[in-house]
Amino acid sequence: MTAIRNFQQTDLDALGTLHAVTRRTAYADLLPESALAQITPEALIEYWAERLPIQEEPFRILVADKAGKLVGFAMASRHGDVAELTAIHLHPDHQGSGLAARLHDAILEVMRQWRCRSTYLWVVVGNERAQAFYRKRGWNPDGTVIRSSIGAGVDADLERWTRTV
Repeated sequence: MTAIRNFQQTDLDALGTLHAVTRRTAYADLLPESALAQITPEALIEYWAERLPIQEEPFRILVADKAGKLVGFAMASRHGDVAELTAIHLHPDHQGSGLAARLHDAILEVMRQWRCRSTYLWVVVGNERAQAFYRKRGWNPDGTVIRSSIGAGVDADLERWTRTV
């Protein structure tokens, strides 16, 4: 059984390693190889080590823990009565298992506890797998597209998707 639980500081290395694997997989057809090569466990462990102490409250990271191994995570933050779904990442070996949907539903429950009315997220334009996942769960693009850094020295077009909580 895979448990959904709150992130703990002792999960930091596993979070960074998992994030590297999932980003490389998700962006394999969207980023040049030179950018993918920069997405390493070490780089993302460092990223999280620097980000977490300065992340504005409230925020929450939930992890999917299968027998002591992180296989997925979701992160959200609150801005007034609106929440941002910052990330859902699932190890490629667990895609199609329903675990991403469990993470999604669990992080939405956190947003409800925060008493948020709506939520938004950003999807890399062209990431059809993510778009299909979110569309199936009631998310829709609102027409807003921005150009932003997605790390590894790459800028990409991001599309904002919204839904009620």
